[in-house]
Amino acid sequence: MTSENPKPLKIDTLLRNIPHNHEERWHALKTFFDGWFGPLGPADGYDEPAIRAAEQRLNLRLPTSLREWYALAGKRAEVWSRQDEFLSPQELRIEDERLVIYVENQSVVSWAIPLEDISHDDPPVFLSDPQDSETWLEESPAVSMFALSQMLLNVKFSESTSYCANGEATRGSLIRIRRNYERLGFPDLNWPPGPTRFYGGQDLVIEANGDTWIWVSGKSSAAFSDAVDLIARAGVTWTHNT
Repeated sequence: MTSENPKPLKIDTLLRNIPHNHEERWHALKTFFDGWFGPLGPADGYDEPAIRAAEQRLNLRLPTSLREWYALAGKRAEVWSRQDEFLSPQELRIEDERLVIYVENQSVVSWAIPLEDISHDDPPVFLSDPQDSETWLEESPAVSMFALSQMLLNVKFSESTSYCANGEATRGSLIRIRRNYERLGFPDLNWPPGPTRFYGGQDLVIEANGDTWIWVSGKSSAAFSDAVDLIARAGVTWTHNT
């Protein structure tokens, strides 16, 4: 368990409305890192030669936003690859006319950019349908928004997270979350099986996987305790609580 966060991170304000362009989204990402995972520095990103080498191997130019993600924070594997894997530039591969950029930890699903969109600055990211290998579902309208959603998905696995609990959802608990916490500005995610939605507060991230499971992650004991107590009163039994 890490120490209390000295500077509160107002996640409900930061990510209530996702910025409209990738430059502002990277600013939001850096702000979140500062308050949760630890600040980003020059050593946390891939250099230009590494990115160019990947482009030469693949015979294409990576989208601007993907290049920026790699250059800004691509080496922070303890965030991006704690559970699933964010492929490094040298691991990128093309399958079925798509550039695969992320792979689920048991290879159940993967996330990819269609080659027909590869020339866009900030193209959409698609998820392979676990029920039908021929089908791909849009997971995020932009690479930069996908990066933000993966950042939040990995909070619950991070050693930087001071407090974490998870438990089976009840109808009443989901109602309490909606009424008491700000829903963050992401579209519904298809994976984890959902719809998966995020809610936030000061030093607090709540992830709801459809109507089945709830994760609560906190950086301060007060925010965390308030949330788990409120949700528990709606019938949730926490199976992991630190």
